[in-house]
Amino acid sequence: MTLLDLPGTLSGEDAHTARAREGLRSAAALVIVTTSELPGEAETAAIRAALDADSFVGRSLVVVNKINAENSDPALILDEVRLRLGPFADRVPVVATDALDHIEAVNDPDLDAEQREWLLARSGFDAFTVELQKIVDAGVEAFRPMAQAHELVRVLDDAV
Repeated sequence: MTLLDLPGTLSGEDAHTARAREGLRSAAALVIVTTSELPGEAETAAIRAALDADSFVGRSLVVVNKINAENSDPALILDEVRLRLGPFADRVPVVATDALDHIEAVNDPDLDAEQREWLLARSGFDAFTVELQKIVDAGVEAFRPMAQAHELVRVLDDAV
């Protein structure tokens, strides 16, 4: 399995959008990363399009990063993300992470073992790993023919 970090589709830069679309067209699975600041209307529409028109339902995962930011209510944020996923909410796993907690736990030499364990636990990376492993275990390579079939339909639709 190869992981690609693609630029966002709404950066305002045509080259970024083109690269992201190209990556989506060749991807077997999709990890959508957003933040606790929540996706806006345009971002929500782009996420739903990736899940629906690009057919990534069943082979995707939504990651909400910065979940432990000050003044954040993780449960409220996750509920709102699921609400914004609309009809896909029960078919796409949503995982809360905090990369800063993970980085601090791994790299801060002044932390004792208990502090390190606490930060790692609240970083959400274990849950992220479990959900990503489920996609891999389902056989990401088996998704490739499905992705190619959906791409063929898109190409034919564009040609008509």
